[in-house]
Amino acid sequence: MATVTLPARRAAAPKPRAWEPLKLWRRRVASRIMRARVRTRDFSIISNDCFGGMAYEELGMRYESPFVGLFIVPEDYIRLLRNLRSAMEESITFRDRSQHEHINQFRSEIQCEYPIGVIGENVEIQFLHYPTREQAAEKWQRRAARINWNKLRVKMGWHEQPHMDELLREFDAMPFDSKLIVAPHAIAGTQHCVALRDFSTDGTQQYWRVHKAFDVAAWLDRGEVRRATWGRALDVPLYWHY
Repeated sequence: MATVTLPARRAAAPKPRAWEPLKLWRRRVASRIMRARVRTRDFSIISNDCFGGMAYEELGMRYESPFVGLFIVPEDYIRLLRNLRSAMEESITFRDRSQHEHINQFRSEIQCEYPIGVIGENVEIQFLHYPTREQAAEKWQRRAARINWNKLRVKMGWHEQPHMDELLREFDAMPFDSKLIVAPHAIAGTQHCVALRDFSTDGTQQYWRVHKAFDVAAWLDRGEVRRATWGRALDVPLYWHY
């Protein structure tokens, strides 16, 4: 079995370039426009990577979801989504080693024994950006209690692994009102897929780059996957390089 694509190790911060002030100004402008356009402030983003955390941060919102600073391998994520509400009502437990050997190898390579949580039907939550089990459990449970089940925004990212297209087609057919697939190419049999030419499996990069492919504000505000809007005309120059 091929290894699932895992988050890249954080590189050292690059030396500031001469045009950095312009880049920062452009990001501030983009954030102000997003905050003006996204008037709904109580949606909950369910995601298998850091995509949701970036959205909440750009909008200056409190995290209305526990799916922040973590990742979930695709097969676990699909299993979680099949019984999402009941799983989120359970207490989270932890284990020392993953049931996925490639995850154990990944933790060894990055030399970080981050917490591995377990909920639902043996679904692992990889708390990549949490230092301790106690912090992971406390923030998971506190944020899980905030989930607005009437305004879910459910997102899944593509990874390089067997049967990925089948998993994404199952995701696309799930009974959530607002769904989004981010992939490097169109996925046959799906209606909610946005393809990125400069695709990255990193959820943070996906969030910034996907602004060039569809109207992110419309999806967060109203749950609509729309590609041709006046908002996108602004997004292309504001998010052209991230």
